This record gives sequence, structure tokens and C-alpha cells, in this order.
Amino acid sequence: MDTYNLYSLQDDVLFKSNDSFYDFVGEVCGKVEANILRVQSIRNARYLIRATNLLDIPKLDCDEINRIKADACFEYNRGDLVIKQGTKLNLDNLFDALKEKHEKYKKKHHHQQQKQQNVVILSSTPVINSNNSNNSNIQDSAINRITDNLSTILFDAINTSTDSFIMNYTTVSEHINLSKKSKRKRIHNNSSMVNPKSTKKRQDK
Repeated sequence: MDTYNLYSLQDDVLFKSNDSFYDFVGEVCGKVEANILRVQSIRNARYLIRATNLLDIPKLDCDEINRIKADACFEYNRGDLVIKQGTKLNLDNLFDALKEKHEKYKKKHHHQQQKQQNVVILSSTPVINSNNSNNSNIQDSAINRITDNLSTILFDAINTSTDSFIMNYTTVSEHINLSKKSKRKRIHNNSSMVNPKSTKKRQDK
């Protein structure tokens, strides 16, 4: 029988069943302990953890149990049977080790599920880039300024009553120059209308 550290078992021990489980018990505890579990159909770790009255075999009277009583029990002179301490301790230690392994596995599995859920939540959350946001604000501001300038130019162009404005001037700089010329022309015309005498005197001279 191999020597096992019952508190350093691999997780796969929890998934052993039937013959693989009985073989494992035989290696860890011994053939007698494996037969006690086999005769009671305790075929995996989960069954063993939930088992009750596991060592009541001395009280049972049937052929299957009687065949292993000689190896598992002492018989008093008066005929009473008692389970051997070595057998009892082996099964108690196996029970404790598998129960602890089962609890640790459940906690680890639960932790992994929570971690996966957190990853899914993070991956579905949009990330806002502050640099992109700032760049977007700058671009929006520049577009607004250009739009305001173009609106002013077009308004001035309409006031000049120049029908060919859009057709003859296609660049922003040309629009601006024309607008300035139109403003100067309107100012000059307005000043002439306010003081026509001064204009006539300049003409006479």
C-alpha cells in the first residue's frame, strides 16, 4: 500500500467513482476499508462525505458483511463484534480529508466563477478615452468658429445685393476680401447721403 498525504490530494480524487474510487481507497487505507465501502455501495467521495452509520457493520447480519467481519472486527468471547481501531481511524481520516478537499474545491470553483463574471462585466463596459474626448471638443469648437465666420460672410454678401457673389468667389479668403470691400462701399455711400453738400463741394473743386 502506497503512502499518501491525505491533505495534499489532487482535485481529481473528488471525481473518482466505482472501481477507480475503491482502488484509491485501497491504496490510501487498505483493502479492508475499500471492501467496507464497496459492500455498502459507497462508490465515490460525495457518497462517503454524506454517509451515516458507516461503521455499523458489526450490527448487520448478512453473508456479504459476514465475509469481511473477520478482517474488520474483533470478536469478543461472548460473541460480540467491535470494529478494529486501525480500520476506524483509516476511514475517519479519509472522511475528514475528502470533506476538506470538497469544501476547498467548492470555494475555488465559486471564486473562479465570480472572476469570470467580473471579466465579462468589464469587457462589456465602454471605456472613455479622455484624450479622445478632449480632441473631440477641440474639433467641435473649431468647426463652430468656421461655421460662424462663414455665416457672417454670407450675411454680408447678401447685404451687398451681389447676385454673382457665390458664383464668382469660391474661396473663404475671396469671400472675406469681398465682404471688406462691400463694407467700405456701404460706409462711403452712407456718409455721402448724410452730407451731400460736402460731396458736391468736392466735386466742384
